[in-house]
Amino acid sequence: MENGTREDVLVSIKGIHTIMGEFGTNDDKDIIEMVNLGTHYMRDEVHYVLYDEIGEDDINKNLLKISLNKIELNKTGSVKSNLIFEPGNENFASYNTPHGELMMGLKTNELMISEEDEEINAHIEYEMSVNYNKVSDCMLDINIKKK
Repeated sequence: MENGTREDVLVSIKGIHTIMGEFGTNDDKDIIEMVNLGTHYMRDEVHYVLYDEIGEDDINKNLLKISLNKIELNKTGSVKSNLIFEPGNENFASYNTPHGELMMGLKTNELMISEEDEEINAHIEYEMSVNYNKVSDCMLDINIKKK
């Protein structure tokens, strides 16, 4: 993917959240998959991917920033947040929804990013906490492909 040039891309995201049970067992898996059209550009070795996420009653704007060892997801719309995935760190962010605000923690255990001429792939494994209580182990696969 070229530096400085805006390109149309397909953004595919698959997330698996394994919900922790009362005694710490993996009781339930929530799988989310989405494919959206987006725009990609690169500046100073950082990939920027803009795409819209269509909800039940609204559209959220998303900006993915992919660098060598970090991925940031900035959401605006009815859901507002700036989520940071960085290996070895637990990052906290306020997660604002129409139903209220939560403090979300993301402890990134694994982050792999691969880049080819017309495609970027990222794999993230992380622990999610809400209001400082662990709620799930998560896996996120992101594929960005030139259209």
